Amino acid sequence: MKNKEHALSKEIYSKKKPIAEDFFSENKFRVAVAGFNLSELLEGIYAKLNPLFAVDCIAIVLYDARLSHIVDSHVCGMISGSIPCSSSVVGPVDFSEITKEISRLDFPILRSREEWEEVFGQNHRIGNHDAEYQFHGYIPIETNGRIYGTFELHNLERQLSTEGLTFCCNVAEFIAGLFSVTEKKGKETSWQPVLHPHSGGDCHQEKVQQLEAEIERLKSSLEEFHLFEVEKIPGLNTHEEIIGHSEQMRSVFSLLSKISPTDSTVLILGETGTGKELIARAIHHASGRASEKLIKVNCAAIPPNLIESELFGHEKGAFTGATEKRVGKFELADKGTIFLDEIGELPLELQVKLLRVLQEKEVEPIGGKKTIRTDVRVISATNRNLLSEVEAGRFRQDLFYRLNVFPLTVPSLRERRTDIPLLATHFLKKFAAKSNRVLEGFSKRAITMLVNYSWPGNVRELEHLIERHVVMSQGRLINRIEIPDQSNFSNQDHNGPVKTIFENERDHIFAVLELCNGRISGKNGAAKLLGVPATTLNSKIKRLGLAKKHTI
Repeated sequence: MKNKEHALSKEIYSKKKPIAEDFFSENKFRVAVAGFNLSELLEGIYAKLNPLFAVDCIAIVLYDARLSHIVDSHVCGMISGSIPCSSSVVGPVDFSEITKEISRLDFPILRSREEWEEVFGQNHRIGNHDAEYQFHGYIPIETNGRIYGTFELHNLERQLSTEGLTFCCNVAEFIAGLFSVTEKKGKETSWQPVLHPHSGGDCHQEKVQQLEAEIERLKSSLEEFHLFEVEKIPGLNTHEEIIGHSEQMRSVFSLLSKISPTDSTVLILGETGTGKELIARAIHHASGRASEKLIKVNCAAIPPNLIESELFGHEKGAFTGATEKRVGKFELADKGTIFLDEIGELPLELQVKLLRVLQEKEVEPIGGKKTIRTDVRVISATNRNLLSEVEAGRFRQDLFYRLNVFPLTVPSLRERRTDIPLLATHFLKKFAAKSNRVLEGFSKRAITMLVNYSWPGNVRELEHLIERHVVMSQGRLINRIEIPDQSNFSNQDHNGPVKTIFENERDHIFAVLELCNGRISGKNGAAKLLGVPATTLNSKIKRLGLAKKHTI
């Protein structure tokens, strides 16, 4: 027979256990053991196991010392919403061939109906139960090398999971512990088991409470191994690439449905890594320009001296190195959409030219002699507070109002924590397929760790973290998450983005200029404090796009 043996269980039960002494008297032991009622105890176990693992039926089968008879058997399952427990043995019952096979098992296994029929020509039937179960699990009830019987689990439609079998091994161990204590008590006090099926109520309640406490503890530990199943909520994710069902994202989806069909200029606000480019793409694909191009420009990634050429193009020979004509991004985006990412990084002198393009709807390439009409929808994005930038003189007020026709704020990941399980599962499937790995998902403990983290890098940080864990995973389930150490960022403000070197230099020079009341040269000038020549500082001020009103 081809046994479905589990490596963990087999390791625990690797040595053959000697049979128990004649602890269960064939004539005296029937229902109650040491003051607790076995039927009621089994009902309590089933009430805990059924919602956890959808177990249809459980049983405790007890053997005599010679492993030749069943001396007691209690079966419990759900019938018409209630949990009845019945005894299926009256007097000692000889082992059947299947029972004999089960009694010889020295480690937990799972078997199916087909496997029983393959060897014995019949399925394992549960006492006097009418139901014929298709899947079975068997765990020896033993402690300190003593086998008392078997803890059985039976399902109609699906086999018990590995996690469920591991959990039930702990339950069987607890039950065996109760029998062991009972045996010890009987030897020390000449105590004999009683026959009354409802004896020892107070003691029984205490045992049941102990078992419930133990199951709750095991349930907590099992979160590390128990697969987290993402709740499916249809109809809330209305855009293919954007994942979320939180209240915040539903508001975003509602705004997208209103602004996408229009030609209105949109300003997308949000922290780094929140998915502003995905929002811009969703707007374009749902607009009347979807069949045309979406041209993306990262204003922070282009050197200041090349931004004008990149946006508006240039003619051949317009400047040194211009060996051929270049078509600008605005001209390329004609009839379509242009996405200006990190618009807050655009130097002041370029902001003036961009404002003219937005107003006149025409561009003039560098070195060109005529303007080119363009029909472009503009979507811009920034992780900066542009109003603060306007007040500081680093962003033109008139350009801000031109761009801020329809502002849309993308929430940070810590503001939409209920979306984290959905996002994490999406990224896991994505990278598992990419790396040809077979992964079932995350444990409940892993999801809890993800939800409790603050995510300063937002969705981008989550995506990279999941990719790393997929690559490093060793099993089919990601049990734990190595959360990034935030101690290095403890003195930083996580409510804002990390600044680039360009931004830090600009802000530092601006702060020194304010300290010197705008004076550049001289004894009390900014150049003296910064330790650079006044001519060098003037060049930096021009390159960084600082307003002239801040200099003297």
